[in-house]
Amino acid sequence: MFTNISVEKVSHGALVNFNPPYYSLFNEESDVIQNAATDYVLGPVIDVTRNRSRYAWLKEGSNQFGVTDLLNEQRPDYLAAFYSSELKPGDSLGIASWRGYIVVFGRHITEYFNLTGTTEPVYVNVQSLTVRCGIVGTGAKCEFLDSFCIVGSPDLESNSVYLINQGQYTEIATRKIQKVLRSYTEEELATLYMEPVKFDAHDMVIIHLPRDVLVYDYTGSAEGEQRWSILKSDITGNKVYRGIHHINSDNVWTVGDKEQNIISEFDYTKSDHVGEKVEFSLVSQMVQARNKRLFDLEVDTVSGRSLAANNMAVSLTFDGISYGLEKWIYFDSPSNYTRRILLRRMGYMRNNVAFKLRWITDTPTSISNLRVRFE
Repeated sequence: MFTNISVEKVSHGALVNFNPPYYSLFNEESDVIQNAATDYVLGPVIDVTRNRSRYAWLKEGSNQFGVTDLLNEQRPDYLAAFYSSELKPGDSLGIASWRGYIVVFGRHITEYFNLTGTTEPVYVNVQSLTVRCGIVGTGAKCEFLDSFCIVGSPDLESNSVYLINQGQYTEIATRKIQKVLRSYTEEELATLYMEPVKFDAHDMVIIHLPRDVLVYDYTGSAEGEQRWSILKSDITGNKVYRGIHHINSDNVWTVGDKEQNIISEFDYTKSDHVGEKVEFSLVSQMVQARNKRLFDLEVDTVSGRSLAANNMAVSLTFDGISYGLEKWIYFDSPSNYTRRILLRRMGYMRNNVAFKLRWITDTPTSISNLRVRFE
């Protein structure tokens, strides 16, 4: 019993307290009560994510990420606040949360960190999940279909679009999309922004580049070839699509505007962008028609929904670069539900040929097939 003893002597630099019912050891270096709180350098912060009951943030120009305390998320974890990448030499560019893991994206590698169940360290790297592919910038990633879609590259390879998940990465960009990415510098690609959306059972990713907006249709790509589109917001030229930050709330899609300080709502009965008409453009694959006679070209669509009569321009190309004169055909008109979009007497083709379709309408358009008859 130590009822008559209050404080014992100092032994080896430690002060022992025997006041019942407590027994505690106070040391000048390890006393968490008497010592001042550690002064952390928290930023500048470039990315933040929520992981279980903690927040995790990424410091600019560093390969470290920090986590908040489990009991008080307004301060860093007291015992082990910061963690460093173990595999990549460069700076970390992005951070996210996936299935309880903290995912840290570097330029050419992506690492997964999981809870250890101890107080120090709280997180540890899971090397079996490491992906040898990284991102070009903080916004070049988005969570998509229980994995991540990124714009970046493995080490010593060119930039492309990938799906990454549990130690693996799959390239989904086509040759055309790679050419678009190749037209940008590394600094320009670092400013891109990605967002996932879902319209009419189609899972898609929108990639906002400085001069282009790309859309990847995952659902449509399940049929075979990768489905990509380029969005724009004008009739002539290549004006960048003005919408950004698509959010669904209360079953209504809202979207921001890159040009004006406004927020718009989706109207599925119209095809204009904030009151301005836009052009639809479709380019087919090369048709193996060398030394063939083409009888007609037919487009399968749902007609009769337009509020006014519309025409479609059809042009041909033999090299995929330059197109010939456009031929205008009747496209759509109000309540004309049985109208066939048909271009007859195409003529004799000496080489393989591809087709380009252009049209402007005030209502949404759905094209399911493009057929050519030849012999």
